This record gives sequence, C-alpha cells and structure tokens, in this order.
Amino acid sequence: MDNGNPQIFLDVFLEDDVGEVQCKIDLIDPQSIDKLEKIAQKEVEAIIESAIQKAKKYDADIFGFGEAIYRADPKYWNKNKDNWKEQFLDLPVHVNTQVKIRRLGTVSDSLVQKTKE
Repeated sequence: MDNGNPQIFLDVFLEDDVGEVQCKIDLIDPQSIDKLEKIAQKEVEAIIESAIQKAKKYDADIFGFGEAIYRADPKYWNKNKDNWKEQFLDLPVHVNTQVKIRRLGTVSDSLVQKTKE
C-alpha cells in the first residue's frame, strides 16, 4: 500500500543456460555474459508488462493481484472489492527482473560458423 493505494511489486528471478552460439560472440568474456543477461532482462520485463496490459485490456485479473491485496490488507480489500475491476485497470505494477546465465554449452566457434568460413 502506498498512501492508501495498492501497488504490486513483482520480482522475477530467472536462471538461464546458453546451449550453443551460432553467431560471433565471445562467451568466455564476462562482459558478453553481462550484456546477454541485460538483454534477457529487458525482454522478459517487456513480455511480463505486455501480459499485464493485455489482462487489463480484458478486465481479467489472471495473475491474482486482487488476492495478493486481500492477503496484504484484508480491511482495504473488504472496503474496495466491489469496485476492484476499475481499480485493477489503474493498478501500478512494478516489474523487477533479474536474469543470471549459469551454464554455457558450446563456447567455441560452432560447426555451422566453421563451415561458412
């Protein structure tokens, strides 16, 4: 709750693997891994935010935000549950995503890349 208004903070943590690379990127370099993790974070956040906007478009609380608000503040929920559909449309959702690449597969030039050369 922020000044009597509900907010949702959504924290997402993903662990990812890179199986094989078919482009010119050096996976031995830690900066390349950091760059891939940041790109993945932005992509995942965009997908989640798009899904939230689509749910709001169809007036469908498919993520259970109303239930989370009920668990966090039952008194607020009991006062406002009748107009939840309107509140759901304006509900601020803060998405925080963290992606960590844990394992790497083929880190040298792939067979496809070698045959092109």
